[in-house]
Amino acid sequence: MPELPEVDSYRTGLAGTVEGWEVIGGNAIWPKASEAKFSLIKGQKITGLDRKGKYLIIILEKDY
Repeated sequence: MPELPEVDSYRTGLAGTVEGWEVIGGNAIWPKASEAKFSLIKGQKITGLDRKGKYLIIILEKDY
């Protein structure tokens, strides 16, 4: 498990690269760790990254 400063380094390093990318699919490696239904987020764009503790949060556009 990465330490907090390391997670923040990942967040800042990835933010400039992945913002604007479109989600084309996904796979939960640990189903209990993710409640994401990838069919619902397919086609949405990544608008930012955040973190909560040691978890990296991917922020998606709201397309309702």
